[in-house]
Amino acid sequence: MSKLTQTTDQKDSTESHVSPVETIQAITENYTDQEAAIVRQLKLKIPNHNLTTGTTRELVWGELFRSMIPKKVLY
Repeated sequence: MSKLTQTTDQKDSTESHVSPVETIQAITENYTDQEAAIVRQLKLKIPNHNLTTGTTRELVWGELFRSMIPKKVLY
């Protein structure tokens, strides 16, 4: 066995490999968590202070749109 093959074999045995399915599941979970966080923020209501509630929701929507729309379109 050559030194290169031996090194590659040793490297492969120590690295953890993630399958494409696991990667897609992790991405899906991440987006689901982000969605839940945004929904919680939009549902936030400050009792007896509609202006603060509305302003907070506008900020949440603005941040969401800024994260989705390319910067060259926004500026």
